[in-house]
Amino acid sequence: MEEAEIIQALKKVDLFAEFKVEALTEMVRACSLRELKANELLFDFGSPGTSLYIVLKGQLLIFRNARTIAALGPNECIGEMAVIDDKPRSAAAQATQPSTLLEISSEIFYRYLGNDPHALERMLHKVIHRLRNLTEDTQHAYEAVNMLVHDMLNMVTILEGAWIVKSSLPEGDERRIFLESIEKAQESLEAMMRHALRQARNLRTPYEKAATAPDELVRECLAVDIARHRDVQKVQVEVDAPGPLRPVSCNAVDLRRVIANLVINGAQAMGSSGGRIRISVRQDDARTRIAVEDNGRGISPENLARIFEPHFTTKVDGNGLGLSSCKEIVERLHQGRLTCTSTLGKGTTFTCEIPNAS
Repeated sequence: MEEAEIIQALKKVDLFAEFKVEALTEMVRACSLRELKANELLFDFGSPGTSLYIVLKGQLLIFRNARTIAALGPNECIGEMAVIDDKPRSAAAQATQPSTLLEISSEIFYRYLGNDPHALERMLHKVIHRLRNLTEDTQHAYEAVNMLVHDMLNMVTILEGAWIVKSSLPEGDERRIFLESIEKAQESLEAMMRHALRQARNLRTPYEKAATAPDELVRECLAVDIARHRDVQKVQVEVDAPGPLRPVSCNAVDLRRVIANLVINGAQAMGSSGGRIRISVRQDDARTRIAVEDNGRGISPENLARIFEPHFTTKVDGNGLGLSSCKEIVERLHQGRLTCTSTLGKGTTFTCEIPNAS
């Protein structure tokens, strides 16, 4: 690609529009072109970044785990934050077709353009503008989710019909257990939705905790929350909780969410062939440890290092929020600890540690 074409492309990029042609020409001569094949990765999420890139030809897909962020074409740039700080990349970039990029390292950028404070100020304004747009997009998405939660809260009231049907059945009727599960599910859903709406209104209500028997939490989760889950029904679940056990200080709804996520993940790791999940509860004077162990396929070391990251998933239809939610509940809301060990071909164990009630 000719030098004049590259300069012309740079002048179309908002971050460089204010710089003089002479300064851009000197910088371009010190830079290098980067050629990417279709589907070739430019950089990965979390990798170190010290360069920004201008797309001259082709297209880049910007994504984080399974979530697509943007598709960039000619005269667009990626990685400009690398010029401002040296933090790891906040997303990954991959060519969707053969592409040509101009690579501008932070060292080259400041060597040739750093002596033009007026243009640098305008560049900073452009970056701030982009960040504001991103903040506004995030706020709109946040508000849309809150409206959805509000409407869902109205819809779950229909589940109150389970009590009416249950009251018409005689004691001992095996159908009552399913209706009781629906009642419990409605209670949990309403509690979670109301908590989410309080957060949206920035109401600083205290996080509710109560002394609760950990073995009862486990058994209620299995009997009510995930009793009819199709993946869990394919596996054998064992509970090892020798008593008597001291109560833990917890939010029962949220801790049951953690147990449910871990059991469902374990069941899904074993696929349609089934397998065994063992839930063990152990205590010392200060803490209770709930371990969920499966004999599934295990997790590779590179994925094991990232499993608690929001939106990281290896499932085709996954969203990568289950384990990050568990981490949030256990560690931030309960001052506990959630860890994972795994061996490929043998299985995985998640261990949740929660303080005992005082």
